[in-house]
Amino acid sequence: MWVMIAQGIGGILSLVFAYLWYASEKNVTAIESTETTRIGDIAGEGYHEVKGIVRCRSPLTAPRCNDEVVYYHLEVTQRYRETYRDDTGEVQTRTSSRTIQDDAKWCKFSIEDESGDIHVVPNGAQFHGFLVHSRDYSGNSLGGTFMASSGEEVLQTLERVRAIPVDKEIYALGFTREGEEGLILTVDSDKGRPFILSTQSEEELTATENSSATWYMILTFVSGLAALYPFLKHLR
Repeated sequence: MWVMIAQGIGGILSLVFAYLWYASEKNVTAIESTETTRIGDIAGEGYHEVKGIVRCRSPLTAPRCNDEVVYYHLEVTQRYRETYRDDTGEVQTRTSSRTIQDDAKWCKFSIEDESGDIHVVPNGAQFHGFLVHSRDYSGNSLGGTFMASSGEEVLQTLERVRAIPVDKEIYALGFTREGEEGLILTVDSDKGRPFILSTQSEEELTATENSSATWYMILTFVSGLAALYPFLKHLR
């Protein structure tokens, strides 16, 4: 029974990693095959890569650091030790982690270069932001560990905030069209091409996606082999 469960988990993980591998490769292809266009040279519908400065009249306030941003993602995770009794009644301990807060928000903004500006509707975008806040509550930082609930001891709490700040450089790749407010950059809902908003440069983003694709490829094959191992073992 446990072998079948392990096979099922391995198969599911292989499919998930294969999808992530495909998505990363798709991003790299889109980035490398799309030339940078000056905003002032864009006319109507099309798929474009633009680079400029983030502008926003009504920005968000990033939690924990109070920076003015157009996007933020707050994630708080905990690592804890749990005490429990196994099937034989013996007391055991195990260390696990969990996400206790996961909050992401965005607002509309504009990208400006020397030739003009374009309005951005970020819904559906892949965001790559700066790490604007990082704090590790562990050990003596909170006066030692403490009990979160019966049988649990919190060992470490990590806070991370990633954001796209106002008045900073941004790389953007997406679909352009004319709207009521003028030229708009948005998701390509018809063809499903990547919609990316990143504080990384084009070169940094390409390197990140290539690295992700390589790791997802390795994990796809490893989890796939783990799922097929019992079958392969019987063939020997």
